[in-house]
Amino acid sequence: WNYNECAGIDNAALGPDGEALYYPDWEGENKSCKNDGGQPEYMSNNPTAWMFETLEACCTARYSWNMNDCVGAAGATTVTGSNKWYPNWEDFVCVQDCVGDSPCGGLAESWDPLYDTVNTCCDTKLNWVTECVTKSGGTSTGATAAAATTSGKWYVDYDTDTCKQDCVGSAPCGGAAESWEVLYDTVSACCQGKLWWVESCGPYAG
Repeated sequence: WNYNECAGIDNAALGPDGEALYYPDWEGENKSCKNDGGQPEYMSNNPTAWMFETLEACCTARYSWNMNDCVGAAGATTVTGSNKWYPNWEDFVCVQDCVGDSPCGGLAESWDPLYDTVNTCCDTKLNWVTECVTKSGGTSTGATAAAATTSGKWYVDYDTDTCKQDCVGSAPCGGAAESWEVLYDTVSACCQGKLWWVESCGPYAG
């Protein structure tokens, strides 16, 4: 009836259901999160900053770079993502928003752009990478269809502060524009309209 006190678990480190909160095990093996009440005092003193109600939330916040091991090490059952695709900027491939073997790349961060297909991800964000689709574990199809739906106009790529062309292929193509992108007839109009302060806005003008 008084397990938490007996086990030395501070009541301040308990969730609303009375279960011990999860904390990053930085002072242990540093591979996962635990909820054994062994967190450092500074975490107990500020649980809203350091502790989490679920294993998944703790792993996502503190071990996002090693999500698979974090979840597996703590014996969690299943963590799922959207199964959409996002760019992995370290390896220059597109990976899937899921936990498991390749092509899963772990759960996407909130800021990662998500795409329905590996082709769209590669065409939009990694169009300069040779064989991006096959390197990402997909089948190199759909590029022709994507090219057929592009306008050849220009849009802003805020990741690089440049204007790129709505087409699939090598520069100045930046991949198929998203439906929300504002399109301009010329690279000059794009630069003047959206990136007027950037001196090198139009390096993709060719």
